[in-house]
Amino acid sequence: MVAPIYKIVDINDIQVNDWNPNVEDATTFNDLVDNIKENGFAQPLEVAEVEGAYRIVDGEHRWKAAKLAGLTKLPVMIVDWDEDTQMMQTVAMNILRGKTDPKKFTELYKKLVSKYGEEETRRRIGLARKDAEFRRLMKSVTKNLPQAVQDKIAQKADKIRNVEDLAAVVNSLYAQQGATLDASYLMFSFGGKMQLMVKLSDAGYRSIKELFERCRDEQRDVNEEVVRRFGI
Repeated sequence: MVAPIYKIVDINDIQVNDWNPNVEDATTFNDLVDNIKENGFAQPLEVAEVEGAYRIVDGEHRWKAAKLAGLTKLPVMIVDWDEDTQMMQTVAMNILRGKTDPKKFTELYKKLVSKYGEEETRRRIGLARKDAEFRRLMKSVTKNLPQAVQDKIAQKADKIRNVEDLAAVVNSLYAQQGATLDASYLMFSFGGKMQLMVKLSDAGYRSIKELFERCRDEQRDVNEEVVRRFGI
C-alpha cells in the first residue's frame, strides 16, 4: 500500500463522488459552516486523484461548508485506492458518524455485495464490527429493563438492527405498557456506549421530557441547560 500524500489544493479542483449515502440536517451543517469560519479547516479531506481532479472519499459536508465559508484552498490527503475501496471507505466512515440515505445506501450495498459477497462487504465497510458492538450495547441496555419489556424485545430482536430501532421498540413498548410498569427508564449513551440508565417516576420522566421539548422548540442547547440546572 502506498503512503498517502498530503497537499493544499484549490477548492474548485475537488469534486464529490456520486455514491455517498450520508445525509446531514440543516442545523448541523450550518453549525459546521460557522465552526469553519471561526476556527478554520484543520482536518484534511480524504480524496483520490481522478482525471486531473480530486474526488472526495470522506469529507463531502466539510467541503461544502468550506465553500460557503469562503475558503479557496483546502488540505487533502490523497489515497491510492481503487474505486471499490473508495466506495467502501465512504460508507465505513459515514456509518461511524452520521445518518444514511436508506435508498442510496441500499443501492450501493447491493452493488458491493454482488461483487464481494455479503460477509466480505460487511467486514470491509465496518458493519460486522458495528453489529458486534450493537449486540453488546443491546444486551447491556435490555438487562436493566423490566422483565415484561425484556420479553417483548426478545420477540422483536430480528427487527432491531441499530440504536434507532432499539429506541423505537422500547418507546413503543412503554407507550403500550406504561400504565402497568412501576417506572420509566431513560438511557444515556456517549461514544456509542451506554453510560447511564436512570429509573424515573412518571412525574420525573415528564419533567425531563418537557425540558428536552422546550429546548428543541426554543432552539436552545439542551446540554447547556442540563449543565446549568444541575450546576455541574
